[in-house]
Formats: sequence, structure tokens, C-alpha cells
Amino acid sequence: TRFRNVTGVQTCALPISQSGSGPLIIATWNVDAGRGDLPRFITGLRQDHPGADFVLLVQEAYRSDDLSLPDACDAHAAATRRGSRRAAGAMDIVDVSERFGLFAVYAPSMRNGRRCDDRPREDRGNAVLSTLPLSNVAVVELPFSQQRRAAVAATVNHAGTPIRVFAIHLDTVFGKRRQASGFARALQQLPAATAVMVGGDFNGGTAGAGVTQLATEGELIALDCGTEPTHTEFPRIRLDHFLARGLRVASCVTQRDAFGSDHRPVVAVVSELF
Repeated sequence: TRFRNVTGVQTCALPISQSGSGPLIIATWNVDAGRGDLPRFITGLRQDHPGADFVLLVQEAYRSDDLSLPDACDAHAAATRRGSRRAAGAMDIVDVSERFGLFAVYAPSMRNGRRCDDRPREDRGNAVLSTLPLSNVAVVELPFSQQRRAAVAATVNHAGTPIRVFAIHLDTVFGKRRQASGFARALQQLPAATAVMVGGDFNGGTAGAGVTQLATEGELIALDCGTEPTHTEFPRIRLDHFLARGLRVASCVTQRDAFGSDHRPVVAVVSELF
């Protein structure tokens, strides 16, 4: 596992602000292959935190692109089921970033659909959307277990201090410990003083293998964001977590509304860097 320069990864940069001040809002959310209503969620964030900068760490973001995605798959390539049925008019991750004027990077993890000639051609993966410029974009390909997983990383500059943010999604059944350990080795390449925020769907509770492994080996602290479940179909477990270092968080809460996804967003307010 290693940081890798991004080639062919979708990026969008629309100038808004250069360096934020005041609190920074960071949210992590699995949008269920585009089923989650990102426009409504972003609109709500802006209403709840007027004028604040925010960073969204998105898992299962989907992209629809008949021109860029190949219309044929290698005979030996495995494909995934197409993601959950989306609402009519649902926007892909690139359209969302352009509609709201956000800086964005998206890194696909896998094809979305068993047949490569299905229309529309889609893939899904992780994304970072931000009101602040994104720099030093990288992809961290995780050790393979059940499906290909690729975390996406970027740096935002808030109040004059860089923060390295990561959107990550671990496998569902097995391999989480190995994936977290591989990701931690990538984190170890960063300077020790780097402020870091990792948000994602770990497919396990706070004491689960992936969270515990990453916290220990990556020298991170799992944030206390409440005890309520984050998945709508698993009422007793939190699958979505933040891990951080070098940041002081004023609050971290789980949204009651899932906004159409099968996961609820988790929202942290970063008040200070140290």
C-alpha cells in the first residue's frame, strides 16, 4: 500500500476561498451509490453553519460517464452489482460539485454494474468535496479482500494550517484488519506533525478490527460522535467513524436523517488545530 500520484482521476476546481477561518465543518457519509441526496444535505449544512467552510468525505459516490468509462471489460475481470436504485434526476458526484461550486476529487474503486455495456456506464468510489481548495491529491489503494477499495486523500488549508483529509471505505465481511493496517502504513509516510482527519465507512463498530487497527498503527484517535447507529438497517452498530490527530473537535454528531441513503451522515466541527 502506498500513496500514488493520481492519473485519470476526476477532479474539479472552482475558486471560492483560499484559506478558511473560524470553525471547519467536516462530514463523512456513505451515499449508497448515489442514492443519498447530496444536494439536500449540502443545502442543510449551509443553513446550519452559515458562512462556514466545509469538507465532505464521501463513500460510494457514483459517476456516470458514457464517454470516459470503457464499454468492454476484460474477460477475467470481476464486476459488481449495480448500486441501489437512485431517485429520478439524481446527480452524479461531478455534477454535485459543479452545481455547488465546490473543489472536488473523485477516485473510482469499482465498476457499478455487472455488464460493461450497460447504460449508463457508471463506477463508484470515494470523493472529497470542499469549499476550500484541494491540493496534494493522492489515492491509497488498499490490500485486496472482497472488492477493490481505493481511499482518496487531499490537503485543505484552514486558518493557515494544512489538514490532510481522507475518505475511506473498508470491505464488508472480512479483510478489514489487513486493509486498515495497509492504510496505516501509508499514513506513516506523513510527517508526524501533520494534522489528519480520516472519515469513512469502516463496516464495523468503534471497537471493530478496522477502527482499532487504524487507531493503533496510524497513531490516530477515534472521535466520540455518539452511540446511535449510522446504518438504517443495522440498529445496534455504528459503521461510520472519524479518526484524527492534531485537531480539536468542538462537536461530532450523527444526523437523524439519512437523506435517502442507507447510512446517516456524521458531522464534526473542528474548532482548533494543535
